[in-house]
Amino acid sequence: MAREVQTFCGICELDTFQTALYTKKVPGKNEYYDDSQYYMVLQCNGCREVSFLLRTANPNAIDEDDEPFFDRNYSGEYDPDDEDFNFLRDEDYDRLPSKIRGLYDELMYNLDAEARISAGIILRTIVEAICLNQAVPGNNLFQKIRNMHAGGLISKNELPILDKLREIGNLSTHEIKSLPLEKLAYAVDIVNHVLISVFVLPKINKRLKI
Repeated sequence: MAREVQTFCGICELDTFQTALYTKKVPGKNEYYDDSQYYMVLQCNGCREVSFLLRTANPNAIDEDDEPFFDRNYSGEYDPDDEDFNFLRDEDYDRLPSKIRGLYDELMYNLDAEARISAGIILRTIVEAICLNQAVPGNNLFQKIRNMHAGGLISKNELPILDKLREIGNLSTHEIKSLPLEKLAYAVDIVNHVLISVFVLPKINKRLKI
């Protein structure tokens, strides 16, 4: 008997029950949770539209009310290239401290899976990690960001940029609200700017010294 899944239909513009015409499971490699991917060809039981679905498990699902899967639907008017994220170039990524690279990996994974609340929390965590790496004093992140400016780590123009990332994380953490993907794309540009300013440019500057 064909398997049914409930997911978004781009033609009906709502979640519908859909019949899986074909399913291919690609096992994951994470030892802590199931990160397998499911590539599925579906047919909506309502409009009969045939579409493609990429389904991955949500590693942050704890309560039964949490979404157990991340679904990326390719159907109807949906264009998978609508939300492009300008992630760091490989050479700039390689210049980051290892712990911050790990957080950046999580950011890319969650944005690719369109896990917007998790991505917002990770953006704030990256700011915390920058402060920890640079031993910035302060009782909270608000103070630490200002101390980064006072200590010359960031410029006057960069201070409100970092504060935006703090606000995005607070919105995700405390109010359980997510930003649209287009605004998260701007947030990625912001975090890239700060990471390059704090970690990449100083290393390049050392190489340029004569």
